[in-house]
Amino acid sequence: MTWKMPWPGDPRVNLQRGKDGNAKGYQVRQLLDAVDRKDRG
Repeated sequence: MTWKMPWPGDPRVNLQRGKDGNAKGYQVRQLLDAVDRKDRG
């Protein structure tokens, strides 16, 4: 799935299930980085 984030810079976050059924680690880090950037304004 791809989510378009509603803040400036338009980061797109893609999360895919890994072999274990969970999101892939590097994609979770990308999501957390995008949220941090949003929080910093």
